[in-house]
Amino acid sequence: MDSHVACSLSNTDKAKFHIHLLQVTISCGFPLSWLNNPEVIELFKFLNPQIKLLDRKTLSNEILDNAVKEFDVRMLEKLVLDRIGITLSFDDWTNVREQELMGTVLTLSDGQLFIWKASDISSERVTNVEVRSKVEEMISELNELKILLLAIVTDSVPAYNAAR
Repeated sequence: MDSHVACSLSNTDKAKFHIHLLQVTISCGFPLSWLNNPEVIELFKFLNPQIKLLDRKTLSNEILDNAVKEFDVRMLEKLVLDRIGITLSFDDWTNVREQELMGTVLTLSDGQLFIWKASDISSERVTNVEVRSKVEEMISELNELKILLLAIVTDSVPAYNAAR
């Protein structure tokens, strides 16, 4: 490898490289700290000494935040363009921190899924009144965004059933 030519990345290539790092981190389930590992830094220096590896804070604060914003824009564009209408689905679960979460999934008429929101409802009483209120808020938000709602699906939690 002594005879290879290493070149610095253009701004466009740098942005692509950062997105690839983010995708590898997520798809492999790596902790963000893998980028700060001396062995990883050495590997990238070996592959191309011109590449400066991001640290975990830059990846999580800048690159991930921007990727999420771009994804949200594309998601909203697709949701608005669905002229048949989307399905609003609710489910609740408990995460690893023992927080009770109410999740919302939007499904396009072609079956494409988008996780829209997850609300921590640990401190709230989950009765049909509270669930109905949250559903009405989300319906209002979808209407404001000009997203056509076709159906609402809930799981079998008693409060969700009563809110129907």
